[in-house]
Amino acid sequence: MDLLTTITIGGFNPSAAAVGFGFMALFALIGIVAGPNFSKLDPDQ
Repeated sequence: MDLLTTITIGGFNPSAAAVGFGFMALFALIGIVAGPNFSKLDPDQ
């Protein structure tokens, strides 16, 4: 985990890393679900 300590202030925090990875997974899931439907959200069509 030495690589991760270089990008964080105060050392590696596992709970903060878990929250960050969780939010990235959530946004990826939203992107996968909503991606094909973006054209349906356009009111001009």
